[in-house]
Amino acid sequence: MGKDQTENIIKKLDAVLKECGEYRFDYSKYDTDPPAEYKLYVYGLLCTAIDNYCPPNSIQSHNAVTIISKTDLNVSSSVVSAIKRLYGIVEGIRFSYQNTLFEDIKAIVRADVFEDFIEMAEYLLSERYIGPASVVIGIVLEGHLKQLCVRHKIDTTFEKDGVSLPKRAESLNSDLLSQKVYDKGDSKQVTAWLDIRNKGAHGEWDKITKEQVDLMIRGVRHFISRFSV
Repeated sequence: MGKDQTENIIKKLDAVLKECGEYRFDYSKYDTDPPAEYKLYVYGLLCTAIDNYCPPNSIQSHNAVTIISKTDLNVSSSVVSAIKRLYGIVEGIRFSYQNTLFEDIKAIVRADVFEDFIEMAEYLLSERYIGPASVVIGIVLEGHLKQLCVRHKIDTTFEKDGVSLPKRAESLNSDLLSQKVYDKGDSKQVTAWLDIRNKGAHGEWDKITKEQVDLMIRGVRHFISRFSV
């Protein structure tokens, strides 16, 4: 996520916190309990902010789901309690964006996604769908090469006739070698894996073996763990 985008999110969270902050503890401007519709207004703002800007699988997300699931919107004390807790969660989300703590969460989410695809490739191979298995694990490999380039500030696109186009996996591999993200031996191995992927994608399944794809799956998994993003 770019700096400008992060700053924009922080500004929006600040606006929500300012709007809801007056209500959280200050009931002095009301003769009695604040109107029910205003409580629901504040509650809704906080829930919307969390839904829009809290990454899935984060601790803030899980806590918010727990609080919301236990809130009875027909009981005033339940709504008030939820507002105070959700306000704290939004404050935590803002702090996390301010200090780039969510970058680690994104890495975990990416790892989960890659692992799902790796398991898919393993299943396809176990069912002797050798070509499709090579394509799926190739998708994982190319995706990781792109993430490595992003991490090391290497362009993943190039300009042609005024149009921005994505670089091929082979070019990403070459750029990562040039920037010494990994050495020549790793680059040659990536080239070999991409060759297997290309043969699978082009239907040249008679040119790849089950053993080759099995080794590729194992190798790509190890490669991802060695060169994490």
